[in-house]
Amino acid sequence: MLTTQQRFRAGPILALAVVTGCGACAPVQAPPDNSHSPARRPKNTAAPQGNGLVEARVAPPHCRNGPPLELELERWSAALRSSKSASRRNQLLAELGLDPVPDGMQSEDSGSESAAPAELDSLELIDLTLRGDPGRDRAVVIRYSSDDGRASVDHLRARVLLGREGGYWCRAEPAFQVDQRYAERACLGVESGSAPLTLRPLRLLEPARDALELKTHHGECDGCGRSGTHMLEFYVERNEELVQVFQHTLYHATYSGCPFPPVKETRGSVRLGGGFPKEILATTEVICSEPDADLPKQYRQACTAEKRESRHHWSGQAYAAQ
Repeated sequence: MLTTQQRFRAGPILALAVVTGCGACAPVQAPPDNSHSPARRPKNTAAPQGNGLVEARVAPPHCRNGPPLELELERWSAALRSSKSASRRNQLLAELGLDPVPDGMQSEDSGSESAAPAELDSLELIDLTLRGDPGRDRAVVIRYSSDDGRASVDHLRARVLLGREGGYWCRAEPAFQVDQRYAERACLGVESGSAPLTLRPLRLLEPARDALELKTHHGECDGCGRSGTHMLEFYVERNEELVQVFQHTLYHATYSGCPFPPVKETRGSVRLGGGFPKEILATTEVICSEPDADLPKQYRQACTAEKRESRHHWSGQAYAAQ
């Protein structure tokens, strides 16, 4: 579920005092507003010019998805890295419209009922060119981990920000967010410890404009049941919305009844080719394994090995199979 909580605050105010016959009067600055976030971008404050006049501030842009953000992302990320409390951490996440990350619990055998702080595993600021302005847009990708008392929990938060004149940002929706417990992880077809969500740019439609590649995985990893599903999605930015234009299954398998491996696996691949817009060649292969002789009948699956290929071309709105 997506949460939109943004804070936009007015900056310091310059007041000009004009008194008849007073040659020593000078601009008087109002007391600083210390309530704003330390990540607030300072450069957009009006400043005296050479002719003695004060330059007008750049007017805040109109954003479709809530008030514009005026912050310095490097300072914001430094504040998040140094945050020591859940309330401060979640305040900073809320500035980007991201869901809070809860602290975990001490493990059951620790003898303590106190909360264990969530740990910041990684924080990326990715330069993007979603609208043709090189490097003007950014993606913020954050990974936390916590402990639910039994096992670790992954918390992924990813937000795409669209740069605007004057140091402002507009949020592109949706944000990509995952809270995944150990029992919900993909137990099949994934390397241990890999993030359940990754985001990166790729050139898909135009040579000087980015699209987004999103990879996710989930499954079942508790008890005798095991499963794994890995998905690939492509998104483009359109009027401050991130629109899915392609989706493909990279892996899927499931089985029940310990300790038997899956009888049927589906593996997929995607390759880009040609000029722009790129053509997408997608493959899907069903792999059948010989079931264990002792596998109970109720756990056996019918399986027919096959391999399919499909070519997808840009229709103007999304990719369609030809």
